[in-house]
Amino acid sequence: MALNMKCNSEEMDNELSFFGRPYSYPVYVSLWDMSGFLASNRNVKSGYAAISDDGVLLLTGEGLIGSAAHYEVPKLTISSLKVKKLPLINSYNVEVKGNKEGKKYYYKLSVSGRIIGGASDKFPDHEENASGFLETLRQWAAEI
Repeated sequence: MALNMKCNSEEMDNELSFFGRPYSYPVYVSLWDMSGFLASNRNVKSGYAAISDDGVLLLTGEGLIGSAAHYEVPKLTISSLKVKKLPLINSYNVEVKGNKEGKKYYYKLSVSGRIIGGASDKFPDHEENASGFLETLRQWAAEI
């Protein structure tokens, strides 16, 4: 995952505070919003994800021209959740599908245990948070 210069734990906290919810396990992710008609695997965004204390998956992604996209995915609206480990590397693909307020959504995330490229100093708790984040999503998947 390539990081822009301002990606760090402080920026992650700023972006996730947009939701106004207490959260756990903040992680750096690659995010695809596959919900729309024109969705494409080429439209990857760098972003952040976390689990709110009240059972909501919080997602942010770098938008066009510096704007950010923010998505709240309540656990109760998820109809399909898959967490798959990629072979040979410490990375996971997550697929989240559901229906919220009459609209279908589909998000894909890529979460790495370690951030590649020497950026681990920008996210000192990332490995630990990624483990907790993925374990929480696995528990959710088992309950669906």
